[in-house]
Amino acid sequence: MRALLGTARLYLKGWFLGDAQARDVLRWRKVRGDQTLRLDYALSVSDVVFDLGGYIGDFAAAIHLRHGCIVYVFEPVKKYFFACQERFAGNEKIKCFNFGLSSSHQAAHISLDGDASSIARDMTGHFEAIELESFDVFLRRFGIHEVALLKINIEGGEFDVLEHLIETGHISRMRHLQIQFHDFAEDATVRRNRIRAALARTHRLDWNFHFVWESWSRL
Repeated sequence: MRALLGTARLYLKGWFLGDAQARDVLRWRKVRGDQTLRLDYALSVSDVVFDLGGYIGDFAAAIHLRHGCIVYVFEPVKKYFFACQERFAGNEKIKCFNFGLSSSHQAAHISLDGDASSIARDMTGHFEAIELESFDVFLRRFGIHEVALLKINIEGGEFDVLEHLIETGHISRMRHLQIQFHDFAEDATVRRNRIRAALARTHRLDWNFHFVWESWSRL
């Protein structure tokens, strides 16, 4: 992200950010949120963290280094999955999966754009076929009863995942949620508001930066 001279707005990957989001991007930078808030959770060495949208593993590495927790990294793009696999080779507490999590098992195509790769929009015209696994099925297959921290940065796919967790009741198994909502998804504001209203029944909002990052903790 970079500030445009002479304006309060920001410009990101070809998209103009609205005033509220632009202000919160600047607030986020001021508090160094990526190095502070995103890692500041009460986690133990036996806790399980889900990293949805693992990219090349920076968050997984940082949260594991801070807490020694177990991290499941979900990265459907092969190039980035292999980078994670190589990066964490020999570390049995960081497990990498070459698929994403969604409401159901399905094949999809993702637009390749680095850490902004997305199934919800195309900015590059370059695609890769990927697999998405059902969140519900994955929890049952691995016998995971609680996720201590669910980090979601999947470029528009977050709405489907969160709606699925709320509908199935699995949202109550997520102790903390760290979410990046994306406003380019269809009906993004309406869906975000609906999700946040549902989350408020099971979780409390710890901090919020408008369409940047927000964090919730189970009641």
